[in-house]
Amino acid sequence: MSLERIFKALIDLGLSDTETQIYIFLATKGPKKVREVATALRINRQQVYRIIKRLRNRSIIAVNGYPAEFTAIPFEEVLNLLIQCRKKSAKTAQNSKKVLLSNWQTLMKKNNREKGYAREGGARAYSNLSKKSEGGETSEEEILQYQ
Repeated sequence: MSLERIFKALIDLGLSDTETQIYIFLATKGPKKVREVATALRINRQQVYRIIKRLRNRSIIAVNGYPAEFTAIPFEEVLNLLIQCRKKSAKTAQNSKKVLLSNWQTLMKKNNREKGYAREGGARAYSNLSKKSEGGETSEEEILQYQ
C-alpha cells in the first residue's frame, strides 16, 4: 500500500490533513518532541501542540517520558479505532433518522401552508386592486397597500 493511499485512507476515516501528516511522521520516524515535529513538517509549533492534544485524546498517539516525546500507536490499532468511530457515528445517524425525517416533514408541511397563505393573500390583493382600478381611480396609497 503506497503512502499516498494510506494518507487518503486516514483522511477518509476522519483525520485532517495535518493530523495525518503528524501521525505518519511519528509512525515512520519514531518518538519525537513537538519542536522536532514542527521543524520537520514546517508547521507552527502551537498548531502541532493542538493537533497532538487531539490525537492523544483519540488515542492515536502516546506520550513518553519527560521532556515529552510523542509516538504513534501502531497503524492497525489506529485503523481499528477509526473504523469503530465511523461505525458508531453511522449507528447514531441511523438511530436519529426517523426523528429527523419526522421533523423534516413537519417543517415542509408548515412551509407549504405558509406558501399557500402567501399565494391566497397575493391573489386577494390583486383581485381587490383590479376591482378598484375598474371602478375608477386608485390612489397611490391604495396601490402601495397591496405591495
